Amino acid sequence: AMEYKIREDDSFFSSSDPQEFTWDLRELYASWFTSFGEIKVGKQIQSWSSVDDNSPIDNINAYDYYYIFNLGSDRKYSSLGLTLDYYLNNTKLGFYYSPLHHTNRLPINDPEFPIQLPVTPRASQIISPNNPDEYGITLQQKMNVADLSFTYFSGYDRLFSLSGSNVFTNQFQTMSVLDTVFSFRKTDMIGAGIVIPTKWIILRAEYAQFSTFDNNDSTSISNKGPSRSFGSANEVFFSHAFETKAKYYQTILQLETELPGGIEFIGQYFKYDTLSFNAEYLPDVDLPLFEAGFDPY
Repeated sequence: AMEYKIREDDSFFSSSDPQEFTWDLRELYASWFTSFGEIKVGKQIQSWSSVDDNSPIDNINAYDYYYIFNLGSDRKYSSLGLTLDYYLNNTKLGFYYSPLHHTNRLPINDPEFPIQLPVTPRASQIISPNNPDEYGITLQQKMNVADLSFTYFSGYDRLFSLSGSNVFTNQFQTMSVLDTVFSFRKTDMIGAGIVIPTKWIILRAEYAQFSTFDNNDSTSISNKGPSRSFGSANEVFFSHAFETKAKYYQTILQLETELPGGIEFIGQYFKYDTLSFNAEYLPDVDLPLFEAGFDPY
């Protein structure tokens, strides 16, 4: 796709880049067909889901929030990685690996987008994963009455979460500034899906259970310096890591049928709940109160 953006009369005051056209290749990969299946390397959009949309299992690709109101793969942001599909009779085994952590594309401070985020962290407030590798495996089996799938995926969340906070003060401890720190939690997912076609309706269902945790400790939080200049408050007075751990599930049921008049009806029921949650809550700390400030984002 090629996008053209009309240049404003004051645009050169903020950037000297003369480029007005932007190229975007949604997918660019090399494919190799073998005797057992297919191998692909490059920028790809994958689909491991049994339902048409809102799948809790299909987590390989991040989402582009500029197209969040579109359907299906139009909302997905391609991932750079390796995929391998192995076929044996009615069985398909799929494998995915990427050395990169892929995050959702968010409309941050974009006046042309109608919806704005309530919180917009700066890049200096984000702790990136030390080992960003992502991988997954799926097994799909076709049977006479139904299609089954079992999927495992391990990666990092596509959206940031609150990881901890630092309190900065000056050398005389006459002021304090609270600065928040964000990160991407490590998440493992295991799920199953089923498709049951009948004469009148098609039933699709998925269930996925997630285990997520934030492995940043207070040392990692304290090593994240001030996200911006707080004047003389540049010494760490106190650091706290929430070290969040949680387990939750998501499930979806989809029904498809054709109504009179050639009308196709698709309905979905979605449910989720938290199975367990644990976090290190903030303790009571005496802070210098001559002058205090709070910088949530």
